[in-house]
Amino acid sequence: MSRLQMALDILARRRDPLPPAELLQRPTLLAYPELKSSPVWESARFEWVARLEAAGPRIRSELEEVLRRRRGFRTAWKDTTELGEWAVMWLYLYEKPYAENLAMCPGTAEILSSIPRRTGWACFSAMMPGSHARPHCGTTNAKLRCHLPLQVPEGCRMRVGNEVVRWSEGKLLVFDDSFEHEVWTAGDRTRFVLLFDVYHPDLRPEEMILLEAIQRKHDLAGNVDRDSSRGAVRPDACSWVYD
Repeated sequence: MSRLQMALDILARRRDPLPPAELLQRPTLLAYPELKSSPVWESARFEWVARLEAAGPRIRSELEEVLRRRRGFRTAWKDTTELGEWAVMWLYLYEKPYAENLAMCPGTAEILSSIPRRTGWACFSAMMPGSHARPHCGTTNAKLRCHLPLQVPEGCRMRVGNEVVRWSEGKLLVFDDSFEHEVWTAGDRTRFVLLFDVYHPDLRPEEMILLEAIQRKHDLAGNVDRDSSRGAVRPDACSWVYD
């Protein structure tokens, strides 16, 4: 039996999920079989990383312009945010582009569109100083989460599985968010990262096509925090991001 058929059987509950490689790995939607498992990945294995990191200054400049305009960010994931506040400015949600937001950062949009096997979300993620995102797990081990740190005060950290990592501005961090993870922010400035997902490098093209449809159906059914304003900030939301 192919691992794709195994994954479909697991999703349809015709087959019991395979035990995770690690006790702290608990994908909430689909545990995909026979994939390499690691909480944190070496970013240098991805050929596009140097190109992305070289674009970091332009991406940060565009973020700064967004902040000057006081547009785009909105509160997100309140249930996961135990202390402080978390906000995002959406750029993509699967096939759905947030056109108004993308227009404010064309260089960021260009580099994101050049990254192979990109999937899932793409956004600027902001966390208020002194915030804590409680332990949580992502939907599937079939993708990896990428953070390009743009502004990270000293003392910010994240636990992924049993590993504690710290961001270094301009250096990509790649991790498997199906592992339990939590975040702490510190200092007196907001933490900003560019966040996006890529498919697990072990997946074949036909597997990615099917997984894209499964994940899109799951998220657009209401399981991702979103609103009808296409990412525009509400008048009563997120003033702290811009202060």
